[in-house]
Amino acid sequence: MGNDKMPILPLAIIGMGAAGSMAGIAAGKLVETSLFDGNEKLGKKIYITGKGRCNLTNTASMDLFLKNVTRNPKFLYSAFHAMTNRDLMAFFKAEGVPLKEERGGRVFPSSDHASDINRALESCLKEEGVSLRKNCRLKALGRVEEPGQGPHLFKLTFDRGGGEKTVYARKVILATGGLSYPSTGSRGEGHDLARKLGHRVIPMTPSLVALRLGDPWIPSIQGLSLRNVSLEARLGKKTWTKFGEALFTDRGISGPIVLTLSSLLSGKDLDKLDLSLDFKPALDRMALSQRLKRERDQRPNRSLKTLFSSFLPKSLVPIFLDLGEMEGDKPFHQMTLEEEGRFIDLLKAFPLTFSGLEGFNQAVVTRGGISVKEINPSTMESKICPGLYFAGEIMDVDAMTGGFNLQIAFSTGYLAGLSAGQTLVDEDQEEL
Repeated sequence: MGNDKMPILPLAIIGMGAAGSMAGIAAGKLVETSLFDGNEKLGKKIYITGKGRCNLTNTASMDLFLKNVTRNPKFLYSAFHAMTNRDLMAFFKAEGVPLKEERGGRVFPSSDHASDINRALESCLKEEGVSLRKNCRLKALGRVEEPGQGPHLFKLTFDRGGGEKTVYARKVILATGGLSYPSTGSRGEGHDLARKLGHRVIPMTPSLVALRLGDPWIPSIQGLSLRNVSLEARLGKKTWTKFGEALFTDRGISGPIVLTLSSLLSGKDLDKLDLSLDFKPALDRMALSQRLKRERDQRPNRSLKTLFSSFLPKSLVPIFLDLGEMEGDKPFHQMTLEEEGRFIDLLKAFPLTFSGLEGFNQAVVTRGGISVKEINPSTMESKICPGLYFAGEIMDVDAMTGGFNLQIAFSTGYLAGLSAGQTLVDEDQEEL
């Protein structure tokens, strides 16, 4: 292998997403750092987060923050302490990115442009002297022993447009992401490489994803947005209810409450899942019955389809009439008590036919990944393979929507970069 032919990098970081970029910034302050990615630009997934606006964190207190972490929250204590949400906001403000807070504590760049986040990260990486090596996809990672070098080294083989390039590194940080949005470069190679080095990979499933529905009327209401509704999911004896906004898609239903619910359902056997929508969660059946009575007293001759339009978006009226087996032109005063009961039933528990979760192509995050039991939470270093570190979505950690997942990526990346960099500094001082 010879040092004259093959220089040894102190630290190689794989992945230029949120986790890898922040790892590079933290490590670059301490040691020579090289950052590799198979894409042609940094932060490709960041560009599409928050619908292109980049919901980079949340202002929630740390206790509330951890409650929004659905997988292994205790594992993240040290990472969140190393870089809190306040630290992250201060970092971007110092890099010239004004921020704003929106509903639910969500934090965005004031410009509403995710590209501002990427520009700040790339600028800071260059300021720290980090070498950015784009269009380099890691295809092999192994351990080798260099005579006279002491600790084992890592051998990394990259695919560079059809050709191969091999480099050696003393430390490696894998920040290659999960399986969500594979078009951005997250295809699971990091998991495969870690598995070959002895790591266990928890089975991965899509999370924060839309639900597919089998109801025939779905295409007719594609694009319909709902506010202040409740979505209920029932699985055996367990029931989940989420209140807020939802959006019908061409194949099912999405929106904030749906994504949150999918996080709770991901990885479960959903063959017997029941779903229903409550269009009027603030009103019970008695209140709705009284409102109907008042409506009847005021305008008894209007048609049922006109009446229903005062309760619902117009595109839903034909569906309600069909499911309720009622005639739209029928005068309101001829509506029977049985028909009134069916209408209220549909308002309070509108049935949805669940047919599955959407796939990784539409998932915001990945549930599963490298088992955190094999990672030191204080440093992000592998317990299986010394010198190997992990950061971000590659690990079995994920959270609800609202900026929590990007904070996980930035925090774990910062801690991994800081730990790897400091270890290299300590090792070099010991040699002196």
